[in-house]
Amino acid sequence: MEFYTKNFKIKTSFQNLAIIVCSLLLFEIFNNNLILLIIISALVHEIGHILIMNFLKCKPKEVYIGIFDIVIVDLNYYKRSFLYDEIILLSGPFFNIFFASLALLINSLSSFKYQWLDDLFFTNMTLGIFNLMPIIPLDGGQVLYSFLLSKTEEKKAKTISLTISFSILFPSAVIGFLILLNKKNDFSLLFTSFYLIIMLLTKKNTII
Repeated sequence: MEFYTKNFKIKTSFQNLAIIVCSLLLFEIFNNNLILLIIISALVHEIGHILIMNFLKCKPKEVYIGIFDIVIVDLNYYKRSFLYDEIILLSGPFFNIFFASLALLINSLSSFKYQWLDDLFFTNMTLGIFNLMPIIPLDGGQVLYSFLLSKTEEKKAKTISLTISFSILFPSAVIGFLILLNKKNDFSLLFTSFYLIIMLLTKKNTII
């Protein structure tokens, strides 16, 4: 399935769309809005990237919507300046943190406290801070790689970035496995660690 905007193409598959819609319906039936809040936070993140890319005249080629992520295909990654790289990469987490702060401010000024605004604050703040970690599939890791690329050759920059990423992910996976052994239903850290390892091994010319 393909959709066209003025500046770029949006791609997904019918299966992906169906799974996302079914997940939202199931969580609505069981009165749990977590998936919806995560999707909103992810959209805020990607919209942040896209808006800044367009503002800096670095328009993406296409946006692919998957089941677990949204990928911005960026063919200008190696062509623009280091400063533009850093601004674009940090724009996603910045939009999440800004959106979280806005939700917190609205709730604090309101005479009635809305739980969904607290949840929106939590999911956006968590996603924003999480993406600043120096792991190469994440924005923080790409900021590190872009910085190293401006200081040294590509091969060395990639080696250092991968070393730092794996040195964080493997201990996280081990800790996640130990948590799973103690708390049988808590597999979030283990799942996230393996997900990022897979992303790290398969990642190409994209922004998360």
